[in-house]
Amino acid sequence: MKVTVRMTKVDARTLARLARIDKDLLHPIRHRSEKAQADLTMLRARDALVQVRTKLINCARGLVKSVGRRLPGASGEYFAKKVREHIPAELCDALTPVLDQIEQLSTQLRDYDKRIEQVAKTDYAPTTLMRQIPGVGAITSLAFTLTIEDPHRFGRSRDIAGYLRLLPRQGDSGGSKPQLSITKAGDGAVREVLVQAALTLLTRVHRWSALKAWGMAVAKRRGLRRAIVAVARKLAIIMHRMWADTTTFNWSRETVALA
Repeated sequence: MKVTVRMTKVDARTLARLARIDKDLLHPIRHRSEKAQADLTMLRARDALVQVRTKLINCARGLVKSVGRRLPGASGEYFAKKVREHIPAELCDALTPVLDQIEQLSTQLRDYDKRIEQVAKTDYAPTTLMRQIPGVGAITSLAFTLTIEDPHRFGRSRDIAGYLRLLPRQGDSGGSKPQLSITKAGDGAVREVLVQAALTLLTRVHRWSALKAWGMAVAKRRGLRRAIVAVARKLAIIMHRMWADTTTFNWSRETVALA
């Protein structure tokens, strides 16, 4: 459920009085720079196109399935090219425009990826350090950099997990205090790319690292879903520490100790 909070005149007057008495009673808001906001908008626009392409792909699959046929598996980038010949003849006229739109979106997304790669390389040097971590690419590192913007805002790297809402909630019912899921509040975009990076690290990266070994141990004890969130939290902490100290990624067990 999405809750919209609107400030009334009474709220504004109360804030003004508090500021007049003691401004330290209020927490100042830190605005992003205009360039950071513009580059972050580019990432969000790309994400919107990815969502549209995913919906069109699911639509095509569902419509073909409704006549008793199935489309072969394919990544989003090459979906249109791979499935054209598998579209039933009676659905070609209806689905050809959908496949054309999917192909056009894939072309636009490739252009976005090139621009993001160039922006990260030329304007945001910390992303080069962060991309040493297995599973972290240009989009993840750039989204993290633009969201945090200044690593020295946080006294401890562990505070990043709370800022990104990657910490689990703690239930309290009688004598039981179970660990609940994360709140999913705050900036969901950077949290999503961190989760994707964690999933890539655990399921696709074959090179050993202490971080991967730690994540696999969590998955064995508590399941893959919890391990992905735990690794995403650890990634945010390590990325912040590397950024603040300008250090390289350590593949040994010292990486986990650092976090």
